[in-house]
Amino acid sequence: SQTFLPVTRLAHCHAPDLGRFRLGRQEDAHEYLIALLDAMHDRSIAGMNPKPSRELEYTSFIYQIFGGRIRSQIKCTQCDYESNTYDPFLDLSLEISRAHSVQKALQRFTASEVLDGQNSYKCSKQNKMVKAVKRMTIEDAPNTLIIQLKRFEFSRSGRKISKQVDFDETIDLAPFMSHPQPKGSALYDLYGILVHDGFSMHSGHYYSFLRNVG
Repeated sequence: SQTFLPVTRLAHCHAPDLGRFRLGRQEDAHEYLIALLDAMHDRSIAGMNPKPSRELEYTSFIYQIFGGRIRSQIKCTQCDYESNTYDPFLDLSLEISRAHSVQKALQRFTASEVLDGQNSYKCSKQNKMVKAVKRMTIEDAPNTLIIQLKRFEFSRSGRKISKQVDFDETIDLAPFMSHPQPKGSALYDLYGILVHDGFSMHSGHYYSFLRNVG
């Protein structure tokens, strides 16, 4: 069955090279995870000649396990013209500042945003600025879902959002996907949790909890 692993990390980090990590220095566990997965992915395609296309590259075994795709759609409200872009992901980064649960955070992540006024959208079909609706949805769900809860703010103080965020033992991604899904096809069972114990991103410890499926 599919699994999901909610985790926490620094909200501003972007998969650095593994060489930057140093023994005895404060590091972020989720940053390390993404760096490790990226390194394994790069290694798995390193011997390909010629270099694989982007579409082929994202069929590596790492992306077969953890990879999914996000669709960002902008739709003109006047002529229904749609602009769609697709991006691969290894984890979903969810804002929790205004969400009390993972379910609510997913709802906010995929909520529609109106582009109007000074933030209007230039419709390619009409070649003019128009009112439009923007929405991100999950185009392709991963086999194993990693969820990042953004508990740290990008500031000098590195303030931590320490409020409780609720989650269930199962999660259904179907309501947040681009297209209707067969019943149960986007259902995930909780497998593990990684939590940070500390007051800010500058100190603390990480603890992992794994479900016993034996």
